[in-house]
Amino acid sequence: MPEGIDKEEVSRQYLLRELSPEAALRLEEEYFANDEVFEQIEIAEDELIDEYVKGELPQQRHKLFEDLLRNSPRIAQRVELAKLLAQGISRRGSEQIAVSSTADRVVHITSWKDLFWPVSVSQQITFAAAVLLLVVTGTGLFVSRLRLREASRQLSESQAELERKQQALIAENNQHAREAKQLTESLRAQEAENARLQTELERTLKNESQLGSIMPILLSIAGSRAEGTNKVVKLPAEPRIFELRMTLEEQNYERYAVTVKTADERVISGPHELKANGKLLKLRLTSTRFRPDDYIVTVSGITPSGKAQQVEDYTFRLVRGK
Repeated sequence: MPEGIDKEEVSRQYLLRELSPEAALRLEEEYFANDEVFEQIEIAEDELIDEYVKGELPQQRHKLFEDLLRNSPRIAQRVELAKLLAQGISRRGSEQIAVSSTADRVVHITSWKDLFWPVSVSQQITFAAAVLLLVVTGTGLFVSRLRLREASRQLSESQAELERKQQALIAENNQHAREAKQLTESLRAQEAENARLQTELERTLKNESQLGSIMPILLSIAGSRAEGTNKVVKLPAEPRIFELRMTLEEQNYERYAVTVKTADERVISGPHELKANGKLLKLRLTSTRFRPDDYIVTVSGITPSGKAQQVEDYTFRLVRGK
């Protein structure tokens, strides 16, 4: 409970169901985790029982306490025991101890046994029953509290273990996220470096201006019966320049966009903006960009407004050279 709050009054309100559901839930959480709160509620329960038996509870709380009795056999049993004990104490309180006023001698005194043990048989039976009920109830209550404490301890340990595992899982997930981010950044950096090296290699090969370094590949429209459809090309052992040549059926655009990708849609290069030489488009790429696989070359015409409209797809296959 927060400092500055009347703990006894809060405990009474909890037992009599006067607290709001939210406040009762917070107190129940403390009840299982805090021994001081546990003991405070026990004290409040004892005091409520005592005041009820003595008729000292205000009318509103008297009614609330009776509602509690109907819903709690344990507290109802404790109230009955308290009533029996109160009746016994009331009867013994009516007996007087006579003392001589002349010789300061005891003329008649009730023995200590008479103070606790009734004289009549009926009183003895009633008192014995009350004592037996006290022993049984007290033992049951003691065992019940021990079980409650043990259950509370196990619950606290279980919650702590669950929180520990949750924190460990969160930390592990964060670590995996950091590793994944680092790996992604590393792959992007590697891809950028590879692209730079490819561009540099292409520039070097083109600057050599050696016919032997250029390897022309004539492509035909995908799905046509023309020679060269699904053309098979062997990858050279040494880096070469692939000159992809695409024949257009009609030259309807001033500029074209050309993209090279694998059959599973992984882009290898492009889009490249080209101008047609008659009905022929040429795209030069270094052979090191490729590996054995099936490839699709997509050609789109660029309208005056800058919009790309697909024209044709061309295909070829690369295999390892022997």
